[in-house]
Amino acid sequence: MKELMSKITGQQAAPEITDGHALLDLARGWLKQGNPIVALELLKAATGSAEAEQDRRLRAGIYKETGRALMMQSDWSSAERYYLGAQQLFLDMSDFTGAAECARNRANVFFQQGDYARSEELCHQALDWAGETNDHQLRATILNTLGALKSAAGDFSEAIKVFTLCLADFRAAGNVIRQGYVLLNIGLSQTECAEYEHAIESLNEALRIAFTEKDL
Repeated sequence: MKELMSKITGQQAAPEITDGHALLDLARGWLKQGNPIVALELLKAATGSAEAEQDRRLRAGIYKETGRALMMQSDWSSAERYYLGAQQLFLDMSDFTGAAECARNRANVFFQQGDYARSEELCHQALDWAGETNDHQLRATILNTLGALKSAAGDFSEAIKVFTLCLADFRAAGNVIRQGYVLLNIGLSQTECAEYEHAIESLNEALRIAFTEKDL
């Protein structure tokens, strides 16, 4: 670990970090920068830490972020395995938010592999757990994946219904930028269904949000 960090920074390595919580935070920082290679090294060290052995929540977080890093590398089977491990730990703690997030991420893994049936099954499982939390943002992200599934399968009429539910949850969560993205998806799906007047309304609203939020 010292050698790796020294190569990255070009400086003499600082004293090695061994605390599992600190290692997890560092890994998240590297993932945010789009560097799963360094993140995986940090997560590996975090997994073997004394803190991870004693703290199930920390261990679940490490597994979840490991799944994320592996997904960034398109290592689908390994990513799914780590997400599943994290999901089981979250369920053991009755943490339905964590379990729902992991099920959603597993759905995305199967979606990327073209297994739409398994992905949809996991989306519905995630929605069930999200229903225990009253978390509109979480529910919206799951519905967004489900809507994308319907679109990819060519079921645009159903996609409109799902994206409309997704839009309502993002509105309830106050996430304006995400509302714009969903309106874009609704408009594109409406175009596929030849609902041109509705499509123009949706796309114009998406464009208005993009200008207002400077998200162009």
